[in-house]
Amino acid sequence: QPSWKARNVRRDNLDMRRPVWVSAIAAPSAHEVVIGTKYGELRFYDLRASRRPQCEVKGISGDKGGHQECDRGISALCLTREPFPGVCRADVGGDISCVDARTRRMCKRLAGPAGAVWALDVCEFEGEWEHRVAGAGYDRHVMCWNLSSRIQAPLASVYCKQRLMDARWVPALAPRDDEDEARVEEEHDEDEDEAMAFGEEEEDSDGDEID
Repeated sequence: QPSWKARNVRRDNLDMRRPVWVSAIAAPSAHEVVIGTKYGELRFYDLRASRRPQCEVKGISGDKGGHQECDRGISALCLTREPFPGVCRADVGGDISCVDARTRRMCKRLAGPAGAVWALDVCEFEGEWEHRVAGAGYDRHVMCWNLSSRIQAPLASVYCKQRLMDARWVPALAPRDDEDEARVEEEHDEDEDEAMAFGEEEEDSDGDEID
């Protein structure tokens, strides 16, 4: 049996039950859970305090320059540590925004996608790509943004032929040295020489049998 189960959210001003349709989930810690719904709502749960959400953020859109409420479903969530602790959310309309976990308000918006965004991932590696977030979605582009910059446009964008459903950061492979490449080429040449010598031996044995 489950050790913890959430209760339904409180009723609206008309005393009617509000529908719940969970579409994305993230866990900042062992006792905290962030939920995104298909109605554009972002809910913060504390498992130690209550079975109902501690805070709820309505759907936010910045399409027309302002921060209007909207009901477009949340399609992806990812957690951020730096430069601010919070969560990045993406919806089916291609809008990506960042919500600060301390104030529970929108603190940044990312522009670029032309369709639904299905995946978000923050780079966890230190160095040049620190504070970067990548996203992929319906428009077949993989985009990268800098969370520590005020620029909303993506730093880089790569077009792929397929509609992407996920995006992940992976550590870069160490470049090969010239000695390693030369060693690989020598081994490849030795294998070819052995294969040619083996083929010549087979031909000689076939000729002896015919005689």
